[in-house]
Amino acid sequence: MNTQPPKIPLAVFRKMARSLSADELAKLPPEKLPDRIPVDFLESLDPETSRTIDALILAQQMSVLEKQRSQRQKLGPELASALSLAGRNEDDTPVGQLRRRLARFLNRVQSNVGKSISTTQALDHLQALERHRDLVGRVQDEYQVLTEARKLLREALFKPLDEEPEIRAAEAKLAQQSEVLCQLLGRYFAERCKLCLVIMQGYRKRLQRESDLRQEIGGRLDVLTRGQAVTDEADAGERRQLHNEIRALYRKMRRLGVLIDESDLTYWMDIVVDFGLYRRADTQYGALVDRSAEELGRLMETYFSSAEQLQFSQPGDRYAPVPMNRGEQYEQSSAAFLRSYLDRRQPAIARQGCVSAADRAYAISRIKRVLGV
Repeated sequence: MNTQPPKIPLAVFRKMARSLSADELAKLPPEKLPDRIPVDFLESLDPETSRTIDALILAQQMSVLEKQRSQRQKLGPELASALSLAGRNEDDTPVGQLRRRLARFLNRVQSNVGKSISTTQALDHLQALERHRDLVGRVQDEYQVLTEARKLLREALFKPLDEEPEIRAAEAKLAQQSEVLCQLLGRYFAERCKLCLVIMQGYRKRLQRESDLRQEIGGRLDVLTRGQAVTDEADAGERRQLHNEIRALYRKMRRLGVLIDESDLTYWMDIVVDFGLYRRADTQYGALVDRSAEELGRLMETYFSSAEQLQFSQPGDRYAPVPMNRGEQYEQSSAAFLRSYLDRRQPAIARQGCVSAADRAYAISRIKRVLGV
C-alpha cells in the first residue's frame, strides 16, 4: 500500500487559492500541495495569498529534504536515491524535455497532415529533429538509470523493511516511467523514419529521371555518331539539331543534381535501424520500417550498380553494357557494405536498453531480409 498522501491536482488547487482566504490556505498539509505550482500563477494572486502559498511550498520542500535525509541514514544513499527518483517531476527530466520538444515539432508540421510534402520540406523537418539528438542520448542514458534504480528496489523487497509499501510503489512507478520513456523514443525514431522515407523516395525518383535522361542522351549520341555521312546542308542541319537536343538533355540532367554516396546510405541506414528496433512500441507504424528498408534497398542497388557501371565502362564509352555478372557483383558490394555498417553500429545497437537482445537480433535480421542481402 502506498502511504503517501494524495496530491491536490493543480487545477483544483488553483480554484482553492482564489476562493479560500490566506488563513484557510495556511491550514493545508504542505505535503498535499501539487508538485509544481507555476510562478506566473503565484504572481497573479494577491500578496497575502501568495506569501501564504510560498510558506507552504517552503515547508513542503523542507519536509521532502528531511525525509530524504532520514531515508539515507536508514536505507543507505543508493536505495534512498532510487526512492527519490520515483517521486521526481517528469518536467525536470530529459524525458519531459524531449516530450515538449517533440510536441512542438509535431504542432509545426500539422499543416502538412493529409498532404504530401516535398523532399526539401522533409529535409528541413529532419534537420529540425536532428537538433534534439543530444537530448535523445540523455533520454537513452536515463533508461539505464531507471533500470539500476528498479534493480535496487526489487532487491530491497527481500529485506524486512518498514518502507516495503513505499519501495513497492516506487518500483512500480519507475517501471511505468521506463515504459513511457521507451514509447517516447519509439515515437521520435518513427518521425525520423517517416521523413527519411519521403527523402529516399524523392531521391529515387530523381535518380530514375536522371537514368532516363542518360538513356535518351545515349540514343541521340548513337544517331549522331553512327548515322550516315553528311552529304548536304539538310544533314548538317539535322546534326546541329541533334547537338542542341543533347546539350538540352545534359542541362536537364545537371539541374537534377542527384548526388548519393555511402555517407548518405549510412545515414539512412541509421534511421531505418534505429526505428526498426523500436517499432513494436507503436503498432500504427507497423509497415513503416519495411517500406523504408525496401526503399533503401533500391537506392543501394542503384548506387552499387552505378559504381559497377563506371568500373566496367571503357574510357570515352560511358554507355558500354555492364557484364552479365552484375547481379552477383551488386550482392557482394551491398552485403559488404551492410556487414561493415553493422560491425560499426553493434556497440550502439547493444546499448538500446528499451529493446531486448532477442528483439534486437530479430529487427536486424528482418531489415537484412527486406534489403535482400
